This record gives sequence, structure tokens and C-alpha cells, in this order.
Amino acid sequence: MLRHRGYKSYHTPKKNNNWKNFFAWFKIGRGYKWNLPRDVSGKMFHNPYLNKKHLPRRTRAPRIKITIGAISLLTIVGILAFHHYFNIKQVSIVGLERISNNELNNLTNRILDAKRFWFFNGRNYFIINTSKIEKEIKSTYALENLKIKSSFPNKIEISVKEKQAKLLLENSLAQLNGEPKNHYYLIDSEGKVIQEVDPADINNSAYLNLLMLKTQEIEKFVINQSVIVPAAVQFLLFAQEKIPEKTNINISFVELDKDGGVVNLTKRQKKQFALY
Repeated sequence: MLRHRGYKSYHTPKKNNNWKNFFAWFKIGRGYKWNLPRDVSGKMFHNPYLNKKHLPRRTRAPRIKITIGAISLLTIVGILAFHHYFNIKQVSIVGLERISNNELNNLTNRILDAKRFWFFNGRNYFIINTSKIEKEIKSTYALENLKIKSSFPNKIEISVKEKQAKLLLENSLAQLNGEPKNHYYLIDSEGKVIQEVDPADINNSAYLNLLMLKTQEIEKFVINQSVIVPAAVQFLLFAQEKIPEKTNINISFVELDKDGGVVNLTKRQKKQFALY
């Protein structure tokens, strides 16, 4: 019989290797009155009337709650990560001038179609890699400003501001498949390449007012490559504006040496102005 509060009866402890039970045996055998705690669960004393199946259900409730909570959490994460409702279906692009909308749209969709973390869908609204999209766009196009914003639940908005072209560069010795061919590039105020222009579009009204630079390089230029120092760009723009006012001579093009320095300014009548 178990010992209850208010009584001086003891019950035989379990015989195991537990040191506490060993000292309990020793003290009981020597006649010590030791206030042993009540053992309802049967961990220290043998209780033939105790059956774990009849324990109150509240002792198993925490495990059930934890299991249900874990399953619910995994279900929610699975729905948010894999349900097609949260996949990016629309890419909106604003602010384009010279850049093709289809080209930028295809570049963005190619990045979205790639897997995220080797397993998840890259188009998912919650895990889209906007930093990679921004990096790829900036490396492909010369932009003054770029903002990427995701709109819940399945839309992404790209706002761009293109750099303004200040000069037009003609490279007369650039080679394509071993054959000499002229290539034309737009140059910004910092002397960097904005984009390549199709030779058929040179006479377009958008490029007629741009001062042309002429150079001779073996290799083609790439986007954001510096071909002339910013100070030279500012000087050329100043000369393009002021020389016609003082001399009534319009500058047709500017020749550059291989170091990006200005060699001479040439008007349409082939007259040259040497710069020192």
C-alpha cells in the first residue's frame, strides 16, 4: 500500500540501480522515518493498481498539440511555396525609351524560370530573386535608375530610367567574323557606352543632333565601357554649342586617338581645328 500524507506507512521501493532508491532502502532498513514523495506515476514504487492506459488524457495532450501544429505549419508553408496562385504571371515594365520591351521582358522571365534554392519555383511571389534580376538588368543595359517591386499576389513591376545619349561613336575598324565593319555606339555624359546602334538607324532623327566621335579600334565595345574621359565629353558638348555661335561653323564629327583623346574637330567642309 502506498504511503499517504498523514500516515507513517512506507511502501517497498523498486529494486534497480538508481542511487536514490539504494539510499531509500538503506534508511528504511535502519528504521529511519523518511518523508518519501508520493509516486503517482509509478516511477519509484511498484503500484499494481496503476495502469498507464487509465492516466488522464491531459498527459498526452502536449504531444498531440505539437504534432497538429507542426502538420499545420508544413501545410501552410507548402501552399505558400508551391501553389500556382502565388506564381508571378505578369511583368510590368515602365520608363523604356530605346530599350526593347520584349528583350527586357524575356531577360526577366528567364531569371524567374530558374529554380530557387535548387528546389523551389523561382516565380513564387515570396521567394523571387529580385536582387539577381536587378544585377542582370544593370549588367545588360546602361541605366540611370532601376526599381523592382513585387505586387501581391502574382505581379512584378520594373521601373527604369535610361541614361541620356550625349555623343555618337563610330568605330571604323571593329571586326565581325574577320570582316571590317563599322559599329556605332551611344555615349553618355561620363564617356561610357550606353548601347550599340544599328547602322541603318544612324540617320534617325533621334541621333541627328548628336556629335559624332570617330575612332579606330580592333575590338567591339561593350555596355558601360569607358571610351572617353568625362572631362573630354563636357568639353566637346561645350565646343558643339559655343563654336557655331562664334564662327558660324557647325562641327560634323570629332576624331579620337587610341587613348581616348581628342585629335581634331572637323566641320562639313573638311576644315580641321587642331586641339593642343
